[in-house]
Amino acid sequence: MEFRSRYVISAPRSGLNWLRYCVEHFWALRTPGITSLIDRRAQPQPAFLRSHDAEGQLGAFAAASHRPVPEAAAHGPLLLILRDPLESYVRMADQALPAMAGYVGNLRYFARHPGPKRVAYYEDLTTDPAAMRAAILHLGLPEHMAPSVDDMAAEWDALARASRASYAVNQKRGGGPQTADDPQNFTFHQQRLNAQDKARVWAYLEAELTEAERAPLTRYRKDMP
Repeated sequence: MEFRSRYVISAPRSGLNWLRYCVEHFWALRTPGITSLIDRRAQPQPAFLRSHDAEGQLGAFAAASHRPVPEAAAHGPLLLILRDPLESYVRMADQALPAMAGYVGNLRYFARHPGPKRVAYYEDLTTDPAAMRAAILHLGLPEHMAPSVDDMAAEWDALARASRASYAVNQKRGGGPQTADDPQNFTFHQQRLNAQDKARVWAYLEAELTEAERAPLTRYRKDMP
């Protein structure tokens, strides 16, 4: 399968770098973006492409990571990495609803994508090697190169620490890892929000998205009144 037909879409700060690190470590295939483990000169073509802005909300002059998914990938495998919208609202959008446009656009694009598609949740990718393996295999990466779940689990904690250390360097401008001391605290950022703030985010999502487009958010919505 041609790499240009495989796409991962996610809002920034949603776990894409961790997935990339796992692909490069376990599959020995380069991924797009800032070099983690495999240099571009060693493997010019990445295993897949990615976008933080599947619908191109930022326009033609956006950085490569924020360009829309091209028509050429319309029928290829699509992976949406999703994080709790309240976490993204604080961590990625700096508590500005207009900055959630890319998050919303990714959900819209995912809903109408006609090809094979899968949602991978930030929390699962962080804690569950089986979820990570399934997400990567969904992209069509060679299964014969895939480690077993047990093999991934044996390296999981050490690899996660190495990934966070790499992220601290590569993503220094974005603040680096914010939960390095407590990586399974999945409500860390939204602790800054009060009930009214949270309700405002959900009202925005409900106004911008249809019920079908909001469906992947169900696991997060259940905690709201």
